[in-house]
Amino acid sequence: FEMTKTFDKVVGIDFSHSFINAALELKAKGAVDFEATEQAVLRSKLVAKVPEGAVPERAEFRQGDACNLGDIGTVDCITAVNLLCRLPEPRAFLQKAIDCVREGGILVLVSPYSWLEEYTPPERWLGGRLDSEGKPIESHRVVGDMLAPFFNLEARSDEAFLLREHARKF
Repeated sequence: FEMTKTFDKVVGIDFSHSFINAALELKAKGAVDFEATEQAVLRSKLVAKVPEGAVPERAEFRQGDACNLGDIGTVDCITAVNLLCRLPEPRAFLQKAIDCVREGGILVLVSPYSWLEEYTPPERWLGGRLDSEGKPIESHRVVGDMLAPFFNLEARSDEAFLLREHARKF
């Protein structure tokens, strides 16, 4: 919803039906109660709220596959969070972004680059391995080299990537 403050139309796509349903409920109601695990069966009751200043009517949400976005047309911005290293075809996703983000548009990639065979066959990893001479292939460099002819790198930062499982485990 935060992006509706900047963009006239925001489309959220996720493979998870439950994530999309939660976003649709939040859009409709403005606030949604939920529970977060603290320890084992202990839960806290929390409320997710549409941020102040957001324009929910500018947002739509769809269940979909990042590797098969179909014809999304030309867009101003694509934001992919914790996605690239979870795809079976990460190059195909990046090519779709190159094809769809308008000139001067924005591509935001947030990735821990934690390539795992359960998601991506090793031969399709964009880095995170050694080359034939035993030298590291860095994902930032591989992705950057692929995108450099089409996008200007505005910022790069290395941040801790935390997904909360419960109050004491991230």
